[in-house]
Amino acid sequence: MVSHCPEIYSGSYQFCFDTVNGTQQIGYIRPIWLDKPAEILPSNDEWITCIRLPIKQDKRGDRLQRNFDDIQPILLLFLNRLRQIEIIRENDNHHILTCSTFTRIDVIKHFWLVMKLSEVKCDVESTTIAIAYPLNPMYECASRQVLSAQPLFAYLPLRSYGFRFILQADFEITAARQEILRDNR
Repeated sequence: MVSHCPEIYSGSYQFCFDTVNGTQQIGYIRPIWLDKPAEILPSNDEWITCIRLPIKQDKRGDRLQRNFDDIQPILLLFLNRLRQIEIIRENDNHHILTCSTFTRIDVIKHFWLVMKLSEVKCDVESTTIAIAYPLNPMYECASRQVLSAQPLFAYLPLRSYGFRFILQADFEITAARQEILRDNR
């Protein structure tokens, strides 16, 4: 669990899910309406829905904060409706220590050729397979550039299978989101 109290701001709705104190009345986590000051959020013109995930303060939270340092803009390559990821680190007084922002423009700056193939199978209505390969700024294949092994994507990156291009599809994946299910017929 990343956050003990995820917050959602969408239109006029502002609520959180408090996993520590939110189960006292009915035994389930229920939404709690918020009356937060607007200064903690960027201008409403910049977003439709904003999800804040205050990281819990424990050893696992410290490890998560370090993992956020490894986030790359390529994460947004197949998340077509997600415009921006912003990671803000604050001290105990809510003063900003660092702020990292990743936008779709960061991905576009790198110029990726994405080829898509839609396929219909008997038990699935349709699926799309996409292959992405980096281009140079002139939109030409960067043939001299040899990519390192890239992760497989099921909208978010999984582990690497050794491909030197990015492959994205509706793979059936394990619960840990690390790899695709094998021998699943």
